[in-house]
Amino acid sequence: MTEEMINDEIRYLEDYLLLCNQVLRQNGDRFPYKEIWRACACEMQDQELVLGLREGARNRVMSVCFHLDQFHWTPLHLKLTTKTPFYLSKKDIELLLESPEKFCKKPFLMNWEWLQVKSNTLKA
Repeated sequence: MTEEMINDEIRYLEDYLLLCNQVLRQNGDRFPYKEIWRACACEMQDQELVLGLREGARNRVMSVCFHLDQFHWTPLHLKLTTKTPFYLSKKDIELLLESPEKFCKKPFLMNWEWLQVKSNTLKA
């Protein structure tokens, strides 16, 4: 896999996380999202989650944390984390990015499963 392909994968994950932050901003005061994300923030504040693309280079992942009501991320090599990655489908991300306004209006249509943290490891 070329460096350019790896960079494209990282961009997909970054675009996905930017959309997640946009959804949070636009729905942060709406019921039930306000309550759900408040609980999520308490549970995962400053904890690292690891995301990757199912179809991509399995060793290139994104370290994600939730801080100050938004997601922050850093690309990294899988060897640099002890966390179990949650792999997202590139096809699913493409569908989300094709019509972000749809998911901003209806956040329940997004897959938020990767946010489930238990004992500092992801549920897969």
